[in-house]
Amino acid sequence: MSLVITPLQTDTDHTGAAAIASTKSDGKAGPDLLIVNTDNSNVPVSFNPQLATDGQPCSNSGQDCVTLNATGGVSDWRLPLGVRVLIPAGAKRADMLAPGTWQAAVTLNVAYQ
Repeated sequence: MSLVITPLQTDTDHTGAAAIASTKSDGKAGPDLLIVNTDNSNVPVSFNPQLATDGQPCSNSGQDCVTLNATGGVSDWRLPLGVRVLIPAGAKRADMLAPGTWQAAVTLNVAYQ
């Protein structure tokens, strides 16, 4: 199984990794967002991680792996992903922390064979 995360807008975080860009309601840049694996110390995942199920590891060890967790019945699974918000130091920080709203959008596509 695999997951493809397609952001509406992308940016690059301080490490050079791909990040999801957000925009404030006034049109200025908002914080960058990273998708993180909440079952693995909130480590950022790529936009194309491989998915595994409990007891069945990912087949490609070179690719990010996220394990789906059964939450009750055979049809109920949890995708352990969260969002980390990056507000950089410097000139843009004050604008990003000013009152207002910001938004970002992503599409999640899960494929299995």
